[in-house]
Amino acid sequence: MVFILFVIVSALIVLLLLTNKKKYKNLPPGPYPWPIIGNVIEMAMIDIKYPHKALEKLSRKYGEIMKIQFGAHFMIVISSYEVMKEMLTKPEANIGRFVFPFVPDRAYGNPNRGIIFNSGESWQELKRYTIRTLRDFGFGKKNSMNGVMQEEVDELMSTIKGGVLDGLGEWEVDPHLLASSAINVLWSLVAGYRFSLEDKNLQEAVRLNDDILFACGLSNRYTAFPWVKTLFPKLSKHEEHLKCYAEMQKFLRRIIKDIQEKRSARSNQDAESYIEAFLDEIEKRKGTGDTNFTDDQLIVVLADLFLAGSETTSTSVNWMLYHLAMNGHVQEKVYDEICRVIGSDVTPTLDNEKSLVYMKATLYEMFRMSDIVPTPPPRILTDSITVRGYTLPKGAGVMYNMDPVLTDKVHWGDPDVFRPERFLSTNDDGTMQLVNTERVASFGFGKRLCLGETLAWNTVFLYVTNIFQTFKLSTIPGKMPPMEPINSATLSPDRYSLHFELRK
Repeated sequence: MVFILFVIVSALIVLLLLTNKKKYKNLPPGPYPWPIIGNVIEMAMIDIKYPHKALEKLSRKYGEIMKIQFGAHFMIVISSYEVMKEMLTKPEANIGRFVFPFVPDRAYGNPNRGIIFNSGESWQELKRYTIRTLRDFGFGKKNSMNGVMQEEVDELMSTIKGGVLDGLGEWEVDPHLLASSAINVLWSLVAGYRFSLEDKNLQEAVRLNDDILFACGLSNRYTAFPWVKTLFPKLSKHEEHLKCYAEMQKFLRRIIKDIQEKRSARSNQDAESYIEAFLDEIEKRKGTGDTNFTDDQLIVVLADLFLAGSETTSTSVNWMLYHLAMNGHVQEKVYDEICRVIGSDVTPTLDNEKSLVYMKATLYEMFRMSDIVPTPPPRILTDSITVRGYTLPKGAGVMYNMDPVLTDKVHWGDPDVFRPERFLSTNDDGTMQLVNTERVASFGFGKRLCLGETLAWNTVFLYVTNIFQTFKLSTIPGKMPPMEPINSATLSPDRYSLHFELRK
């Protein structure tokens, strides 16, 4: 039975490939797609660990616009900043999200749930509602968020100091601690309260997030071959991933239940958090036939917010510690600017962000060097378009590969060197200003730009400014941090330890 199903699926894929080839005669160049496997083996032979590196090397041969048969999926890969800019002017290539097999798995079987992987009217309505409602509770307002962020910074700094003292000056950078702290900044608006950094349920949810990120990555076996998860559920880790989704949903349902119970016990019934406002919206729309505001929808939206609110921010802080420990001369320039602009004994706030120009340039260089999201979630062409003479067919996935954009030697000159000065220009009065930052799209681009971009930037800025005002970081002889990052849906540093010296 399995063999027959395998033959049928293979035949359908071959038929699809032949049909596409006949229908579209002006496709971009690309490697020949083999039946069933497409170009996956070719990519694996180039770089089995980092798919974005394999795509970058293929683009050198086939160009900045190329076609790839990523297993069962026909994809257009864009590998230059200039073509990305052109694509962003075309709505047909900007709004829709390509649905990989993991998308419905984490959304109760419905791809039109949540914000990150949703599309169409459902996505537009949910995104608008989420931004508007979070703003009602202080999202994006500097005065409202400064206190929340500072509370998290203070607890994180206290925890790091404790770890440094226990380790006699050494501390193993803990990505789960950073993620737990980062999620609290957003969660204070989402749920109306913060977690303790020692909360066991929070720690488990952060660990689950790691597993979910691997399921969302290009290296996931059934991302390229959807039928693998059905034929080989254990080998493909599909069963394991489904369990992760279920556990995360269970964690979020407990939070919702707890919020409902506390709300029913208080005299003021006005919504005090995003979750309460969403529950009110569900109740208001009952009986109208609306399917966009449901209990399941709330769970998936919360899972998206938890993922986005913890992962990118914490990984950014992690990479900043890594790069400045490895580049002590840059770290000293960062510290000198902090002392000059703020002082060594004055607590940094978001009000200092405009004045710390070198710190901001260093953040941009960290984002460039780290390439945290090398291949953002693909979009789908909602209609056929023509770009630079090539036909890009309706239904094809569009994958933006950031690696060649961030490592382009023609543009950057020395892309392998950590040099924040590349983002700085000196004015006539001797002051510095930021320049050339447009290629570093750390939080996405176009209409799918991360809705929490400003919050994430401000959180990372405040965290690292406080850390480098307080500590001098250096590598430990014989314990150099690993050079190769961990690859999932993001690139993050492998576990490493640093020497932390108190500056004051």
